[in-house]
Amino acid sequence: MLKLPAIRKIQNCQVLLQFSSSSLYCLGVDGTLSVLDLDSGKVAQEVLKDPDTGSRLHIMTANMSSTAEWMAISTQREDVVWMYNVGSKKFHWKVPFSGHPTCLKCLDDAQLIVVGDKNEIVIYDVAHKTLDPWSKKQGRTLPRNYLDRYNRVYDIVQIGPHKFVMYTHYTFITLDTESPMPTYSRCVTNKAYVYNRSEEDVREMWAKLTSAHHSRVIRSFLLGEEKAMASVQAVPAQVESEGKSTGGNMEIHNKYSVILGMRYVEEERRLFVVESPWSKILRSFPGTLQVHKYGH
Repeated sequence: MLKLPAIRKIQNCQVLLQFSSSSLYCLGVDGTLSVLDLDSGKVAQEVLKDPDTGSRLHIMTANMSSTAEWMAISTQREDVVWMYNVGSKKFHWKVPFSGHPTCLKCLDDAQLIVVGDKNEIVIYDVAHKTLDPWSKKQGRTLPRNYLDRYNRVYDIVQIGPHKFVMYTHYTFITLDTESPMPTYSRCVTNKAYVYNRSEEDVREMWAKLTSAHHSRVIRSFLLGEEKAMASVQAVPAQVESEGKSTGGNMEIHNKYSVILGMRYVEEERRLFVVESPWSKILRSFPGTLQVHKYGH
């Protein structure tokens, strides 16, 4: 059994915290990589330094493959993504990504997916230090309505050999690298949006939304959080039919709010989502501040 004092030896774990079969890897923003042996409780540390400058890395984002063989690191330097071989403790490759990455995903077959702050998606063949065939063929011709979205991808879950779920704090996007890329991303809106509608439709929709909101707030107080959230999840999906889409690839869903994390359990073929409901967040806010504006 792992004792708590052994965990306390590790500090600066703000960027990456990941288990392997026998170790716990922790990476801090200051470039300190700590490896905790789960059997002995001993901690080994090393400081990752920039191969170009020799200075300590200041890390923005990082991701490690599930086999703990590869680790992708982005730094405060623009256009710099490093591939680090955990076993040999050497930097393997300076990835030629242009832009600011918001998400890195290391796959077990020596592949790397990088999503940038302009929603671009690039896949690399790490072993051969080149672009993956998907990126060579696809280039950066992604659906325009996907690229124009303001929500940025910050993590990716692999749910099949060629299938992925990319998620933001408010939406998730399906990606199938073996399916044709659509010219338009179909938006599966599990929560109603208001746009491109007549004034009468807008008034009717807002009336329904207001009524639904009030009923949910009442339920949250009378029935408790779990029953209230169950009723929220039961809202039927509405699907936009504009544009052209192909086989569900690059579909955008907004079923969940304030997504904290997603994990796929292959044995159960289930995707688990951790979200923080807005009603729970609102209850954590301080009470209303009243300001006396007129009179004595």
